[in-house]
Amino acid sequence: MKQRRAEEQLSAVPKGSAKREREVASRWAWTEPSVWTERMLDALEEGVKGGRWYSLIDKVYAEETLWAGWRAVKRNGSSAGIDGQTVRQFERDVEKRITRLHELLRTEAYEPQAVRRVLIPKGGSGELRPLGIPSVSDRVIQTALRYVIEPIFEKKFSGCSYGLHPVDVTMEAEGVGWIRYADDCVVMCRTQAEAERALVRFRELIESRGLTLHPEKTRLVDATAPGGFDFLGYHFEQGRRYPRKKSLRKLKDAIRERTRRANGHSLGRIIETINPILRGWFAYFKHSHVYAFTSLDGWVRRRLRTILRRRQHRRGLARGADHQRWPNAFFQQMGLFTMTEAHRLLIQSR
Repeated sequence: MKQRRAEEQLSAVPKGSAKREREVASRWAWTEPSVWTERMLDALEEGVKGGRWYSLIDKVYAEETLWAGWRAVKRNGSSAGIDGQTVRQFERDVEKRITRLHELLRTEAYEPQAVRRVLIPKGGSGELRPLGIPSVSDRVIQTALRYVIEPIFEKKFSGCSYGLHPVDVTMEAEGVGWIRYADDCVVMCRTQAEAERALVRFRELIESRGLTLHPEKTRLVDATAPGGFDFLGYHFEQGRRYPRKKSLRKLKDAIRERTRRANGHSLGRIIETINPILRGWFAYFKHSHVYAFTSLDGWVRRRLRTILRRRQHRRGLARGADHQRWPNAFFQQMGLFTMTEAHRLLIQSR
């Protein structure tokens, strides 16, 4: 997210709104320079009187901030909101629209529109996930607002925090082992009794904020026993980490789509297409047990051998002599990314 914001700062700006040059700490380089001047960042670091920021609304409705919000919305695209207006339609008269948003916000006359609700498939299950799509105007303003207030919260949030912060502080103060990313978390305890007490306490903290724990995903698990648990795409069981089944299925679906037997591209082109997927997947799951990588590497090569086999007018999946015709070294020479080798180099570097 922060990297994308840094990229936005390099995009073109409207006439009369040149970016301000700043010399700031690297950890604040992602902030929007039209909002967060060096003076404001100094105040952020040192703390403001009373711990509260006042009169920031003028930063939100400043045209420079709204233009920055628009650039982000344009880049991200997305569907139209409830009013049916697309990003392209908004752009046709963008200067007048930005000026109007500025005036409506400045005079406190702006009213957000309802959010269009759509249901999208939830990966790996038959469930549907509700998704809210605001209008383009609302997205511009929401982005401008985020540019203004996000650094204030970022300053005090825990490294893993994306909201629910007082709960982090309370659980850590009570000595509970705690790992969280957004709304997914694992609480680590030494005994069954500790785990039960932590669960009661955590439920109290969550429910006092008008929230509820997921009735199916919330459970006590013995991490040393068979069965284990899933967390952030990984499966943890008896001291080892593996990609969970859903994560493996998503990767294989993406590779299958690009390695169909009737694929008309050259082998080199196919490898160029799947390598970024394999590299990206490995970058996240590199902490897995090596067996996960040897198995996947073999599966990918089998897909490629099957393509080559078909091109020699042979039927069925790759097998037997195909491993001699196209050995592993052949695919290595063709530039295929190999997770097992990447994992070996990673272990060596450590």
